[in-house]
Amino acid sequence: MLPNDVLLNILDRLDTLDAIRTCVVSTRTQYLPTMLSQIVIVLGAWELHRLNDRVVEVTDKILTTRSPQIPIRKLKLRFIMRGDDHLRIGRSVALAMASHKIDAAEFEVMTKRCFHHGDGPDPLYFAQQFNGFIRECPDAFAGLTRLYLQNLRFDDVSDIPNILIACKQLESLCFFRCDTKNLASVLRVEHARLLELDINFGQLLTVELTCLPKLQRVRYNTWFYAVDPLVLLSVPQLSKMTLSCAYGVDITLKLSEMLANVHTIDNLELDFQSQKVLSNDLCLL
Repeated sequence: MLPNDVLLNILDRLDTLDAIRTCVVSTRTQYLPTMLSQIVIVLGAWELHRLNDRVVEVTDKILTTRSPQIPIRKLKLRFIMRGDDHLRIGRSVALAMASHKIDAAEFEVMTKRCFHHGDGPDPLYFAQQFNGFIRECPDAFAGLTRLYLQNLRFDDVSDIPNILIACKQLESLCFFRCDTKNLASVLRVEHARLLELDINFGQLLTVELTCLPKLQRVRYNTWFYAVDPLVLLSVPQLSKMTLSCAYGVDITLKLSEMLANVHTIDNLELDFQSQKVLSNDLCLL
């Protein structure tokens, strides 16, 4: 007999699928999922492998039956690019963005590669599939504030800047095991709104942060080449940087040179393990 605002406050603390399961037990609560301020559908990898089509169905039903007068404070979806599942999600989200106020929208885009032992399917194929996803659903990507990508090998280094151009509202970008076909390429990153960049196991020669006026946090975990992993050119608000590498790449990082153009960092985390760090550089920081 609790009032709706209290029930919704409780349900908003659950994953959306759990909230729906909770609501179906009573006719009193069956309509509440369409009133949630947060829509968060984030399943574990193997559960998602079984229920990806369910994620599509629930997302479409909630977004298409929801009143435009009810804003969405947070929309977070994890899904696999499989068949046309991702396209159906993209179209549903695009329609919702056109009719609802959405404060924050997140995509965590998985690939079938993570469910196979060994090398699995070709990451070049998944990158091509993802590029097609953006072309088919540009309005959905234009409203995203956070994007997580994994296991993509882009055919051309310009594909990644094109993602940033498509995601006009993006504030957080995470790459996990993503690279380019030409492994000697330099990735140049520019974006007017990006606050956070996270790269994990990126087989990229160098990441050049060319023009990121609002960037505050950078994390680079594990690189593979004997050159400076990061070049910081225009990052006037960068305040936190984390560098870690567990591989014995033969490179001596000169942090004072890397940070020569940065004067705002107040949180620097280093975990080089087998790497070398010049003690003089540490004294200069």
